[in-house]
Amino acid sequence: MKFPVSPRYKAIILRQYDRNMSAYPLIREKVDAYLRDREEDLSLCLKYLYGNMAAQDVLSSPVELFASYGEATLRACEEMDYLRDVPEEIFFPYVLYHRVNSECLDDSRGFLMGELLPYVKGKRMEQAALNVNYWCYAHATYTPSDYRTLGPLGILRSTLGRCGEETVLAVAALRSVGIPARQCYCPKWAHCDDNHAWVEVWVEGQWHYMGACEPEAVLDRGWFTSAASRAMLVDTKCWGDPETETLYKAVQCTSRYAPTRVLTVKVTEGGQPVANARVCFQIVNYSELFTLREALTDERGRASFETGLGDLFVCAVSNGKVALEKVDLRQKDTVSLELQSSFPEFMTADIVPPEDSSGTVPHVDHPRHRELLRRCEAHAQARRDRFSTEKYLSLAGLNASELRAFLEMDRYSREQKEELLSTLRPKDFADIRCETLVDAMESAESAREQYPPDIFRDYILAPRIAEEMLLPERRKIRSLFSQSFTEPDQISEWMESHMELLPDRGIRNFYPSLLACLENRQVPTFVWDALFVAVCRAFCLPAAIEPHTGYGQWLDRGGLWHSIRPKEKEVKLHLELPQGKKLRYAEHITVARWDGGNFVTLKYSDTTVEKDDCFSLQPGFYRVTVNTRQIDGTASVALWHLPVSEDRSLAITPPEDQTFRRLKQIPLELPQGPLKTLLDRERDRRHILIFADPGSEPTEHLLTEMLESAEEFQNLDCRILLFTESEEALSHPTLQGIKSRIPNVQHHGIRDPQALACLYRQMKVGDLRLPFVLCTDQELCGVYADANYRIRLAQTLLDIQRYLQSRIDS
Repeated sequence: MKFPVSPRYKAIILRQYDRNMSAYPLIREKVDAYLRDREEDLSLCLKYLYGNMAAQDVLSSPVELFASYGEATLRACEEMDYLRDVPEEIFFPYVLYHRVNSECLDDSRGFLMGELLPYVKGKRMEQAALNVNYWCYAHATYTPSDYRTLGPLGILRSTLGRCGEETVLAVAALRSVGIPARQCYCPKWAHCDDNHAWVEVWVEGQWHYMGACEPEAVLDRGWFTSAASRAMLVDTKCWGDPETETLYKAVQCTSRYAPTRVLTVKVTEGGQPVANARVCFQIVNYSELFTLREALTDERGRASFETGLGDLFVCAVSNGKVALEKVDLRQKDTVSLELQSSFPEFMTADIVPPEDSSGTVPHVDHPRHRELLRRCEAHAQARRDRFSTEKYLSLAGLNASELRAFLEMDRYSREQKEELLSTLRPKDFADIRCETLVDAMESAESAREQYPPDIFRDYILAPRIAEEMLLPERRKIRSLFSQSFTEPDQISEWMESHMELLPDRGIRNFYPSLLACLENRQVPTFVWDALFVAVCRAFCLPAAIEPHTGYGQWLDRGGLWHSIRPKEKEVKLHLELPQGKKLRYAEHITVARWDGGNFVTLKYSDTTVEKDDCFSLQPGFYRVTVNTRQIDGTASVALWHLPVSEDRSLAITPPEDQTFRRLKQIPLELPQGPLKTLLDRERDRRHILIFADPGSEPTEHLLTEMLESAEEFQNLDCRILLFTESEEALSHPTLQGIKSRIPNVQHHGIRDPQALACLYRQMKVGDLRLPFVLCTDQELCGVYADANYRIRLAQTLLDIQRYLQSRIDS
């Protein structure tokens, strides 16, 4: 083989192939037929991929796609000298493997290699990895978006991606030129809400990190260094680990980023150890208890988890008995949980995150690095300049030709075409094909006059069901059936008697082709409801996924929705909040239903809960979680556990916001320079000072959040001063948005590194990355400062200003 494989590892690959493909006899027959005429090297690559492949990929993609990954990887073995030193246990999962995480697969491996070969040929692996990241930066820019993950080609067409997509592109690009790479991520931050993902590369025997599409001049640097040092878990996946029976192994990386401790939990009942109890190690994030890791207790009733030095909830479940307790990892590394008949009716806790252990992150000035960034930014701007400004076409980016082909069709009116396009999410335009749009239009058109326009548009015409890749499948789905379904119940009955349920094996964050599921009569458990909706819409029967539960549902002629899952009569839970108190759902409050083993959070997007609001629920046992995130990152949380078998009320008292107790009052002393001169003229007013780096992810997070609350920032009675290193930065698109929507923000192109360093030091902010944000009172005393990355920092700034104003008013 072009890449040497030991007899031991080859035997593992063949065993895994036989084991995994035994579940797909029809597909295995096709794959085996394809492999008969292939070279041994390619055959072994494909057997590795299929042996460690989720059902979604086995069902959805043709063998030719995976062959393209194998062929490109074997070519890299010929081209890249550094691949000779990569061991097989690194090569197969981190160079050959086709999947990074949950992205929509595409035929990108060979394309990426062709693009990147000139940047890496003849280079040492470290420099090659850095060069690839510059290339990625020139081709993708961060933007927040929904959780469907584009594939590399979709990201390149849109030139945009959230952090998970930027890592998909960077890892795929690195692997394409033979550099072992993987997505590394903090599934949930401890000190703020949300999460982040980045890249690790294997260079000369060691793993190193870098920000995806966020190049630095050296490895092991990134804007998230400080944030990662406060993590309770940093994780990655090893797909196809030969030592496990699962499709992937979770690989703990936390200790490389933050101080850790192994927490051991002993579960008992009546004082006796309980074996095989499920233990969940949980963190508070977005007002829910999120499980970082699960483990089963051994025969001594013990389970362990290596985690950061902060607070956790630990929950144990066994045979209908439960236990829940908060643990402070700074104080202890063992805890005993005694199983009880139920959860406590009410409990409160302050969940304190780990301290920043990154130390001072120095700014390193590399002239060549700055020049490369300028070139990349110019290239990125040149690509964006090619985008159409027309409605919808602008969303498609470099995929506009597919949209244009659809819009130029003569068969349907412009209004009908735009009706279909209006149902898509912004991200869909980056990878949708003309034939998919035509398929949706032609399969639905016969029902246009049978339903009200909004029902027809949203529940028959719309191609988007859940998080699936949009493919031209509707007419093909209909052609699979000899009968014509006229009632949704007929579809549900057919599925019950003809479809085989496949275990999802813990992989629920990407979907297979729904057509392929029907063709093979096999469907992963979590895809069942989406498949029902797809068949309904193929037969022009209005159907959708119920947003709160995720169940499939269909609409009858009388306008009533019916679930395909048995549902009891709904009951109402009334929440009694203090007068004038409003809680944003997900951020401040959630409601979760106990399913016998977990609390499943109900999804209510864009909901604000006020006094006497109510939730319509299925009878069951519920948890209501209310969280107040303090300005130091502490999550002050209150939990209510209650049965809801009939209409009932619950009085909610949110944990106290302790902002006023945690503000500082530090007189600021600045050296002579432009910043001191400016602030001396600005005395007797409160200030928000923002030192920004437009285009970088942390700054973009903050500015985007400010735009989302533009009206509130306009109404503040304080000076908002935004500093960049030059006036030219004002031309950046996000800053242009700030200028137009928050006109009271004053922009200054001031470079005063001495003064900025002085502010960092006086406010005791160790992370020297931008953005740096400082709030002052009217006496020019610093009351609050933060740097780099903090979700909802804009909201924190608003809260602080409201408090300072209330103190003046009183």
